[in-house]
Amino acid sequence: MKKLIKNQPFPVIKTKRLTLDEVTIEDAKAIFEYQSDKKNFEFVEMPIYTDISQAEKYVEMMKKGTNENKWIFWIIRLGEEAIGSISLWNFNEETYAAETGYGLFSHRGNGYMSEALQAVVSYGIDILGLNRVEAFTNTINEPSIKMLQKNGFTYVSDFKEDLGDGKFLDMVIYKNEG
Repeated sequence: MKKLIKNQPFPVIKTKRLTLDEVTIEDAKAIFEYQSDKKNFEFVEMPIYTDISQAEKYVEMMKKGTNENKWIFWIIRLGEEAIGSISLWNFNEETYAAETGYGLFSHRGNGYMSEALQAVVSYGIDILGLNRVEAFTNTINEPSIKMLQKNGFTYVSDFKEDLGDGKFLDMVIYKNEG
C-alpha cells in the first residue's frame, strides 16, 4: 500500500456532478446546521452541536488529521454548496484496508452519496493501493445498508459497539474490494 505520506496538494476528486475537496472554515456553517439537528443521528451516537464554534473546531481537527496523514476528509460539493462529507480513515497497513465514513447534509435521495462513495472507493483501491474499504453502520440503518449494497459492498459481520454506561449499538460491517 502506498503510504499516505503526502496529502498536499489535497486529493480533489471530481465526479460527473460533484467535487470532493478539502474542508474549509467556510464549511463550518453547513456542518453546524447538520450536526446541530438530532434527527440526523437516528442511527449513531454523535455530539449535537449547540454553537458554531464547535463546527469550526471540527473543521480544524479534520484539516489537522488530514495534514498529519491520519485520514482523508472530503467535503462533498454540488457546485459551491457543501452538501455532505466522506472520509477514509482507520487505515490498517497489515490488511491494506481503510474505513469510510459519510454523511449527507442536504439533497438526499438524488444519488449523490453513491456517486461520492464510488469515487472514494476507487481512490482508495486504485490510488492508495487498498485491498478493501470497509463501512460500519447500524443494523437498522436500512438506507445506508441499501446504499452500500448498491455500490458493491458485501456483508462481513455484526458486532455490538460499546457506548459505555451499559449502552450498545448493534452494528454491521460491509466491505468493498474493488
